[in-house]
Amino acid sequence: MAEGLARDWLRQQGLDSAWTVGSAGVFAVDGSEPSPEVAALLASRGISEVGQSASLTLKMLQGAQVVFAMTTAHAEAAQRILGDAPGPPIQTLDPAGDVPDPIGHGFGVYADLADRLDAVLDQVLKEVTHANNDLG
Repeated sequence: MAEGLARDWLRQQGLDSAWTVGSAGVFAVDGSEPSPEVAALLASRGISEVGQSASLTLKMLQGAQVVFAMTTAHAEAAQRILGDAPGPPIQTLDPAGDVPDPIGHGFGVYADLADRLDAVLDQVLKEVTHANNDLG
């Protein structure tokens, strides 16, 4: 869900050709479809591009400029994958705390989470995209 919302935010800002967003999980299974709730929620917002799950790899980490994790445990697991190899900063997405996984809950929980992600992504993506523009 965060990937779809982030892509949409970049598209709305006219930055989708300059930035690539990817999503992978430290405990994900490659190739799984998003839950029906995620697909429906994104579709309700006019977002039709929905990816499949991917397992986080060292190559992905090394190709990223920044990595945001949903939880502290995810950030720590990503850091373990990276090890001592060079790579991007890894941090939790929401400075206010871990973002819970809504799997197994109703559509309302997904909608509430999407609202939280909208606010967090707006703040984080503004910071990341503006910081990158200041470098060049």
